[in-house]
Amino acid sequence: MKLRLVIIALSLAGIALLLALLAPNGWNNVNQSPRFIDVVSLAGKIKNREKLQIIDLRTEEEYSEFHIPSAINIPLEEWGQSSPQNNQTLIFYSGDDWLARQLWNSLTDSLKEKSFILYGGVHDWYDKLLYPTLPLNAKEEDLELSEKVHELCKFYGGFAEFVDDSLLMNYYQMNLKEAGWPEPDRVVGLVRKGC
Repeated sequence: MKLRLVIIALSLAGIALLLALLAPNGWNNVNQSPRFIDVVSLAGKIKNREKLQIIDLRTEEEYSEFHIPSAINIPLEEWGQSSPQNNQTLIFYSGDDWLARQLWNSLTDSLKEKSFILYGGVHDWYDKLLYPTLPLNAKEEDLELSEKVHELCKFYGGFAEFVDDSLLMNYYQMNLKEAGWPEPDRVVGLVRKGC
């Protein structure tokens, strides 16, 4: 009898190991984390009025000071009691991605399938879309993307600074399917510039 239990236990362990090797990110890769969206794609989706639910996970005070257009505020500590129940694509963001990372790790696979994290959070929206630094003379292959960023920047009421540095477009060409969580290095607040 004991030998039979040992054989069953070893068989189950072998099956679990096999499943982990065959699908390390879960079936359909839904456990792969994180699933990011970039600021340019999100800005285009908002501009085109695509059906999204954008959720700011920061405090009510931080949200009131500055937030992405059309975002609603559900602080991370209130997430469980007020989580959305519709079938729209969900976009989450925080300030330095720490809150978004905590939320992502707690989401069910079914929510991960329809959710994205805004890469770099509200700070990248501010620094890379609303007030970007763009190349003065973009390379030909970067010209269309640079013009798109500039057009979206103006659409949202920001302004771009142009400098002689063609490497600035590297950020916008990053492969987010292979990206990890960005390192938080933000110390300044978010204040609208200009009038």
